[in-house]
Amino acid sequence: MSQTTRKRYHPVFIAVHWLMALLVIATLVGGKFISRGLPAYKSISLHNHVTLGGIVVILIVIRFILRLALTPPADANASRPLLKFSALAVHILFYVGIIGAGISGYTLYQGAHLADLFGNSALPYPDFFQILPLQRRVHGVIVNIVLLLVFLHIGAVAYHQSKLKENIMVRMWFGE
Repeated sequence: MSQTTRKRYHPVFIAVHWLMALLVIATLVGGKFISRGLPAYKSISLHNHVTLGGIVVILIVIRFILRLALTPPADANASRPLLKFSALAVHILFYVGIIGAGISGYTLYQGAHLADLFGNSALPYPDFFQILPLQRRVHGVIVNIVLLLVFLHIGAVAYHQSKLKENIMVRMWFGE
């Protein structure tokens, strides 16, 4: 099937997209509550957050490989240069942001464990916000950028669906 007649992304690409969407949201929400939980649950929350973050980074790499290997549907914004540029920019920033969040989160997590080796309190920390404040801020900024990109992405889909009256959701959903 040619790129111009294909209406949807490949089902594997669609599955990875929606799995990533769920895991990114779960990771963002979970990350906001790590330091707010009861002390006995902070370590578990942090472990779950790091695990989900690692899975998201693996999935973004898989998604990138799939994007290169599979034929996408025709460009939804082919006749709209500004929308085409914006969509490309947001998707590139998604890839960079998610990988950046994963790397910064990993260094934050490993740095926190390294701090334990030098006599600081073990997890769960009494005050998570005093541990590695620079790395935590960098991770927080990257994560907030990813969150902004999520809202931009959802807004773009809503714009295509409601304002432009294009059924763009069909591209990223299962079916014929």
